[in-house]
Amino acid sequence: MAIEQLHVSVMTLFEIEYGILRLQRYDARQASVLSDWFEQAKTQMQGRIIDIDRAIALRCAALHIPDPRSRRDSFIGATALIHGLTLLTRNVGDFKGMGVEIIDPWQAPA
Repeated sequence: MAIEQLHVSVMTLFEIEYGILRLQRYDARQASVLSDWFEQAKTQMQGRIIDIDRAIALRCAALHIPDPRSRRDSFIGATALIHGLTLLTRNVGDFKGMGVEIIDPWQAPA
């Protein structure tokens, strides 16, 4: 899949930045490497970063019924649903039951 076809939720940006900041406390060198990569990735994704809007917020709320879920995962799932996107994630289980089409890029195609 070409990078030009990919989109990213602002919630994913939050998760990556949060992870880098946490890592910085324990492994500044690795955090620096990831931070440099992240800056490049954000530049490459310019124009394809999806903000949370009203429709995404409302779909996210509905994903918590009947069982509460991770808010971050729900925002990411709602973003994919509202925009008709397939979600690429290694954490397939976090999105089960949301109705999101998922591809695990770490698994070989069937």
